[in-house]
Amino acid sequence: KTKDEDIHSSCSSDQDTSNPRFAPPQRTVSTPRINKSKEQVLRNGSRILRRSLSSDSLITIVDRRTSTKYSPEEHEFDRYGFLVTSTNRTAADDLINPERVRKENQRLIKWEKMLQDFDYCQSKRPDQVRERARKGIPDAVRGRAWRQLAGNLNISQEHDVNILSEKIISEKDRHQISIDLGRTLPTNEFFSHLNRETGELYPNLEGHEKLQKMLHSYAVFDPEVNYCQGMNFVAAVPLFYMPLQEAFDTFVFLMNSLNYREYFLKGFPRLHKSISILEQLIKHELPRLGKHFQQETIIIQLFVTQWFLTLFTYNLPFPAIIRLWDWMFVEGHDVVFAVALAILKMVQDQMLSKKGEELLEFTMAFSEQLNFTPDQLINEALNFKHVIKSVKKLQIKNPSLSSRAEIDIYTRKQRYDKALPFYLRNAK
Repeated sequence: KTKDEDIHSSCSSDQDTSNPRFAPPQRTVSTPRINKSKEQVLRNGSRILRRSLSSDSLITIVDRRTSTKYSPEEHEFDRYGFLVTSTNRTAADDLINPERVRKENQRLIKWEKMLQDFDYCQSKRPDQVRERARKGIPDAVRGRAWRQLAGNLNISQEHDVNILSEKIISEKDRHQISIDLGRTLPTNEFFSHLNRETGELYPNLEGHEKLQKMLHSYAVFDPEVNYCQGMNFVAAVPLFYMPLQEAFDTFVFLMNSLNYREYFLKGFPRLHKSISILEQLIKHELPRLGKHFQQETIIIQLFVTQWFLTLFTYNLPFPAIIRLWDWMFVEGHDVVFAVALAILKMVQDQMLSKKGEELLEFTMAFSEQLNFTPDQLINEALNFKHVIKSVKKLQIKNPSLSSRAEIDIYTRKQRYDKALPFYLRNAK
């Protein structure tokens, strides 16, 4: 075979093959020792944080599980490094299901061949690349694939995280970053250390240092945005699959090439615009639910704000998050609208059966209500893929809605004010 014939077959072949020697990768992270005095300060800081954000707010970025002492039978982690508990054991077991592993091995072989000359496959068979990304990129090559889909950004001094992280940022941003490190995926071993004797979680300084460098570097790289809460969750995801420098370059790609940075500009312009667009899409795609929200005076800002600002990283299980990212790298940021509609469609019946405060409380605790696999979520979202092209062309009937929405968040009923995400309370 010629090279072109071999690459062509790797792009087009859908024959099932498998590699029995391949096992799903397990993430191992070394945990640095923390001296007693430092550990005590971190523990006290996290407790103060919980007291200030939990009891009087329906939304909190701090993972509620961090206040729990885990029993000995819960001292294990899934393949992504997340603590397995009684509430997520079924999902963790599904990750190592033999049938799932078999399918991932088949896809791994196809992706390995495709990545040998990815530019050829992307130019000659873009539909095939898109379909395979929608099905999920195998973990073993996900980092390489994301880098290729992002255009294999060249590392320059302008992007050098070691240089950028040494430059000075404002004390306000530096302090906020240090606080948000402990809020980021706190049940993952990359960011937390589990004391198996006490069942308590403590910060993993190795993971925190890498994330801190990324966030600090971006604040220097993009002074118009600096640092804003919510960015920490998105910046953390590439670190699971890439070295620090490549993870930072990928984060820069998301922020700039996919225009994610516009969510964090002063006044949150894209956030308000996205909320307005989603409101219109709900009325059109899920009219019964849209009417129900209107009758019950539910303003979707209260729960979709987190979705947009963290790219669902705070709300969805990690296996679903990375599937969303696989799709997003191929078709762009607007796939989040299809995913948002899919989530609402899958819990629509439950919402329609609730009214008043009960409905409000349900919408504010979405992450606890979601009970579906990543495949189910993406397949449902694909039913709304037609909205991806229409989002950019969508005409908002009332162009002043964005400014009104910002006022509504702060002025409507007192119960809504209590539920505000803290990153809007501290808006620039």
